Amino acid sequence: MESFLLELKSICKSYKFLILILVLFLFQMIFIQQAMVENKSRERITLITLQSNVEGYERKMDSLERNWQHGRLAITPEQYEAALGYYNYNILLRKEKLESYLAKDWSEYSRMEALGRLLLWDLETRNINPTPQQYFGENWNEVKAKLNYPEFEVAQELYQPFIADEFSSTMVISMYYLELANSNLKPAGPHSTSPWAFLLNFLRGGFPHILGVIVFMATVNILHRDKSSGAIKSYLSSPKSRTRYLLRKLSLGFWASSIVLLLPQLFTVLFLGLKHGFQGLNYPILLDRYILSNLNAFPDHLIQPHSFEAGLSRIQFPFLISRLEYVDFAPLWQFLSLAAVQVLLFILFCTALALLISVLVKNEVIAHLVAAGTFIVGSAFGNIVPKLSTTAWDLFSKADVVPLLEGSHASTYFSSLLTLSIATILIFIGAAVIFKKQDITCI
Repeated sequence: MESFLLELKSICKSYKFLILILVLFLFQMIFIQQAMVENKSRERITLITLQSNVEGYERKMDSLERNWQHGRLAITPEQYEAALGYYNYNILLRKEKLESYLAKDWSEYSRMEALGRLLLWDLETRNINPTPQQYFGENWNEVKAKLNYPEFEVAQELYQPFIADEFSSTMVISMYYLELANSNLKPAGPHSTSPWAFLLNFLRGGFPHILGVIVFMATVNILHRDKSSGAIKSYLSSPKSRTRYLLRKLSLGFWASSIVLLLPQLFTVLFLGLKHGFQGLNYPILLDRYILSNLNAFPDHLIQPHSFEAGLSRIQFPFLISRLEYVDFAPLWQFLSLAAVQVLLFILFCTALALLISVLVKNEVIAHLVAAGTFIVGSAFGNIVPKLSTTAWDLFSKADVVPLLEGSHASTYFSSLLTLSIATILIFIGAAVIFKKQDITCI
């Protein structure tokens, strides 16, 4: 164990190790800077939208009054009075929501956002199932009490029906704000820079594009270090088997790559945490509810390219089918824990592949070029063979773990873990077989 730690320390003290850490850290800083610019723009848009929503309901009420006065509405006086009450309530609700946003009272803001969207779901989509009453069932009264939900009987003729995508987004976003109302967390989005929100956004955005190449660059020369120093011959001349030697190198590569990837994340989370605070690990995130129960993903032919955001989550949905049947909300710490398991397994897979390249290619420079080419071809494999994109056999797509956990990939979490495990074992066995056949004097 002591010799293993000494060898790991030797790897970590190399200039290449330091350069990879600095490159990843600078990449994250660029990602944060871009997110800060986008976040400010989104905050301005949100404020303008909140203000325009108040004005929009005021215009609706003015239109209702004019149409009633000119006899253009085929409704009873009671229905007219109910509609006036509904619009007055919505104007007041949106004014209070604007005030809570400006005061940064996030719990109240989320409660009123959930209330407003549930009103749309309940009153303006009555011909589409499930209704809130049907979805919540026996919990509906509890939800109403929690939100101080009003009772309205408004004529359906006053509304234009929602189209399918508006309805689906209203359902999911209603649930998102209902979950968020349980805490005093600020609503987050794809450009939020609080520490845990950034970590998830980086896992979705920049991280999958560089994960494989960093592991390759960190580990592809792991045998060449011993070859150049001559240590490999003295080690293999001992009774210890070559398979055990390769297992040691696989373990060293895995830990070295993990440290390279982990240290910049720790620095970044610490930096953002000191700036924004460390709250948010219980933030609600959409998670594929069948993630551990079966191997069948949501049918690929039903997934549409259109998607919408629910906080930090993105959801793709099929026409006229509610994704609430397939997804549920989970705390962010649980989502990140599941993502970490697959990322670590992907690191092990890339380490095994880099070890195989190191066994096959005796020249260190050429080995790096082969590793770079392998990464490029592997990353483009889904585009080269479109039918395999995001399926269990597109191994390099497993780095993009966030949409997979959300249920937006045509493969599941369990099948991805299984495929990566089998591929890693087979690659290592292949490397061991080739390594055993190599002449020790030529190594």
